[in-house]
Amino acid sequence: LVLLLVLSSCSTGIVEAKTDRNMAHPHNGKLSPYKPGDFDSHKKLQKSDEAQLAKDQPVMKQMGGGEGGKAICIQDVDAPRAAVWNQILRLDDYVGKVSKLKECRNYFLQRHRDGKSTIKTKMVVGVLPGYAYEYYCDHTYHPKQNSLVWTLDYEKTSDFDDVAGHWHLEDHPTKQGATRVFYACDIRF
Repeated sequence: LVLLLVLSSCSTGIVEAKTDRNMAHPHNGKLSPYKPGDFDSHKKLQKSDEAQLAKDQPVMKQMGGGEGGKAICIQDVDAPRAAVWNQILRLDDYVGKVSKLKECRNYFLQRHRDGKSTIKTKMVVGVLPGYAYEYYCDHTYHPKQNSLVWTLDYEKTSDFDDVAGHWHLEDHPTKQGATRVFYACDIRF
């Protein structure tokens, strides 16, 4: 009788396993975290990359592997750095701006004496109907270095094995009042 009740509850979907997100991630990082500051890729821009940026088109580069990949994007924005940082740092407003992002909510904010800020954010990305990845990022904003770097928040359990990323802003090299935006993100599934 007990076996019959268990089997019937499984077939009706009553029994559901949920991940305890407040448990620590199984490791403290497999990817190398980015360091704030200059973005190495900008020194490697080809003439064709500069031509693409001059047409107001981003330069995108992707490198993949079996367990994950890396994406790099460089884009010129016709706005000053302060305005661009205002958009990037408003993580709570990313839903609707970032494709497939279903939820983006800060759960921890702290400003440090040295001017840096810590922003911890829950993100949910919809991959297929009914299927999503939930993950928790630990961002550090370094205003003196014009950078925001992040990894997973290893105090919580995420669906991705690891994540590391970097935003870096510079004044545009030739257009006054414009910003060159550098973005990189590495991911392990």
